[in-house]
Amino acid sequence: DCTDYIGDVNGDGEYNVLDIVTLANCILSDTCSEYGCTGDLNGDGDLNILDIVMLANCVLSQNCDG
Repeated sequence: DCTDYIGDVNGDGEYNVLDIVTLANCILSDTCSEYGCTGDLNGDGDLNILDIVMLANCVLSQNCDG
């Protein structure tokens, strides 16, 4: 269960710009399977631009509760 880690895409225990870049790269290159559910911030089962926007918002507001 990765609900405690949603948004920590690179798995380093922090929510920052590196997670945004990692998520954007996997979406653009269609290689997100290795990140499981950590990048699906809106919980719709699909990793896409909406997840990047949600991740950027939580990182910028410093309010990523996982």
